[in-house]
Amino acid sequence: MQRRWMLAGLALVAIVAIAVPALAGVSGGKQPRRFDVSQIATASRVKARHALGVAKKARKRANRAFRVAKTKNVPVNVAGAPAVAFAQVGGTVATASTSSYVPLGGPSVTVAVPQASSAPPGTGLIEVAAQAHIDDDAGAVALFQDGSPMPGQSDVCDQVVGTPGPPLFTSTDGLSGTWGTPATLIFTGNCGSTGPAGPVMFVTTAGTHTYELRYAFCGCAGTDATFSQRKLWVTPLG
Repeated sequence: MQRRWMLAGLALVAIVAIAVPALAGVSGGKQPRRFDVSQIATASRVKARHALGVAKKARKRANRAFRVAKTKNVPVNVAGAPAVAFAQVGGTVATASTSSYVPLGGPSVTVAVPQASSAPPGTGLIEVAAQAHIDDDAGAVALFQDGSPMPGQSDVCDQVVGTPGPPLFTSTDGLSGTWGTPATLIFTGNCGSTGPAGPVMFVTTAGTHTYELRYAFCGCAGTDATFSQRKLWVTPLG
């Protein structure tokens, strides 16, 4: 009888010895998982708050850019940054002026030029593309900023072609067609490119500026230069 109770007692001890670690393992396995989930949730909340803060700041910048653009009538894209400004004039005009560039109705655009990054204070950058159909008699096209010739146009073309100042581009005498930027000096005596207009870069001042194309007659032959299908693109760069 005593032996039977002793065996029962030993069996009970063995069962307890096996059950306790098992129970500890179950509860111990669940607790770390609850701790890990809590950590992940906390980290996610922190990241979400940070992302929300960044989004709010971006929205404030975009709203500010839209307000500035609205007051200055400057086109902007959906991201709030200045967009490409474009204008064209389809009518035919002519000039016999060989001493100065004359306004013939544009095209012209007004843009807000931002402060260029990594540049001295007050410095702005723009990219300009332009083209026009010019008839047989050679003509020259120049870029004006706020009513004055834009610095940085082709002084080499001015010397070779004999324009009334550095041009943006010129055409070849006797060759009617569409000419545009960039100014490329070739053996035919012109200083322009054919095909799609390519962008050229200018350094200017930060702020709002108006850009306009003006025209001259090269005086090589004929009596005047005739222009049509005139186009101007200006892109302010940050």
